[in-house]
Amino acid sequence: MQVSLAVQQLDLFGMGPERSMPLPEEPKRSIVRLVDAALCEPPKDESEGLVGEWLLKKEKDSRWYQMDAVEGVEKALQDGHRRICLVMPTGSGKTHASLLTFKSPVVREICGVPEGKPLRVLFVAHLHALLVQAKREFEGSQVQLITQSAYSDIPEKVIAEGWDIVCIDEAHHEAMRTYQDQLEIIAGTPILGLTATADRDDGRLIKFSAMVEPISRVQAVREGFLAPSVLRTIIDESGTDKREILTDVLTQFAHRMGSTLIFVQTHVEVLHIAEVLKKLGFSVEALVGQSQQEVTEILDRFSRKEVQFLVNCARIDEGVDLLGCSDVVMGRQYDSKRMINQTIGRAARPDCPCIIWELVDPLETRYTARTIIKEVQEQSLIYFDHQEKVWIEQDFNL
Repeated sequence: MQVSLAVQQLDLFGMGPERSMPLPEEPKRSIVRLVDAALCEPPKDESEGLVGEWLLKKEKDSRWYQMDAVEGVEKALQDGHRRICLVMPTGSGKTHASLLTFKSPVVREICGVPEGKPLRVLFVAHLHALLVQAKREFEGSQVQLITQSAYSDIPEKVIAEGWDIVCIDEAHHEAMRTYQDQLEIIAGTPILGLTATADRDDGRLIKFSAMVEPISRVQAVREGFLAPSVLRTIIDESGTDKREILTDVLTQFAHRMGSTLIFVQTHVEVLHIAEVLKKLGFSVEALVGQSQQEVTEILDRFSRKEVQFLVNCARIDEGVDLLGCSDVVMGRQYDSKRMINQTIGRAARPDCPCIIWELVDPLETRYTARTIIKEVQEQSLIYFDHQEKVWIEQDFNL
C-alpha cells in the first residue's frame, strides 16, 4: 500500500533498517558531565549524606538527580567556572533543582553571601509565564528572587542593590541579542543557565564553560520520573493549511482526549479549531491576543481542569509547567528537534499519561516525535481510507 511505503521511507518510528533491535540499556545512574569530573553515586540511605544534612532534612521531595545537579554546580563553581548550564529533560524539575542549588551552603559561600543574609538571585527569562512559575517555586524559600524579563532593561535600583548570582531560564536563548546586550551588566557574578535542549537550531553556540547533565530523558522515563509516551501518528497529506485535517481528526478522536494542548502554525487555525471544539461540546480556550497575565490565569484554569482544550500558536511552546496535561496535539510540521522536545514535554509529568497526537506528512516531515521520544509505551498509525471513507487506526508493537 502506498501509505505504508511512504511510512518506510520516512522511518516514522525512528528505528532505521534495524527497527526491531532494542535500544542499549543506559546505566542506572547517569554521569554528570563537567570538564573533567564525574559525580559519585547517590547514597543508599540518608545517613550517608549527599549535599549535606540541610538538603536531606529540608527537601524530602527532592529527587536524586536534582541533588546530583546541586553537586554538579557546586563542583563547577569550585573548579572556577563562572558560566554553568544545567541540562535536564523537560518536566524533570529544573526550576526546583535551581532552588536547591541556591540554598546550598557551598554556593552561598562561593557567592560571598554572609550567614543570615538571603542569597539574591537575578532570574531572567523571555516569557512572563516562566517568571511567574519561578516566583511560585521560590515562594517561602528564603532565597531572594528578582525576576527580570529578557526584553526589558534591568532597573537602576536593582543594579544599585546588586545580586549574588544570575539564573537564565530556557538558556538556549542565551544567544539572543537581548541577552547579549545585558551581559556587560550581569557578567560580574556567576551565571546558572537552565535548559532541556542545549543545542540551538540556528547553530549558534550558547556560551557556558561547564554543562551539568544529571539525567537523560530516556533514563527519567525508565525510572518513573517522566511519563512513558503513547504515540498516535496521523498521516497528513493536507499541505500547509491544517484546518480541515484537524477538524476531521478532532471530530473523530477528541472524545478520547483528556486535558489537551493543541499546537498549530497560525492564529487563523487557532480560532478555527477552538470554534470546532466548542461546536463539539468541549470546553476550550484559544490563546490569541491575551495579555501575559491573562494567559497565566487561563493556564491555571487548565490545571484545575476547568478547561479541557487549549489551542495556541507559539504562546506556550516551552517552559510552561502544567499540571494534569494528558494529551498534546502537534497540529503543525516541525523543522526543529528542540521544538518537538519542548512540545512533548508539556505532557511529560508522571501524574498523567503522555499521549502525543502528531500530524506527519510522509513526503515533507523532517522530524517526528519518535525522533525525540526514542522509546514508546504504545504506538499506532492513523490514516483516512479514501475508498471506504473511514479513519483507520493500526496498532504497532515495537
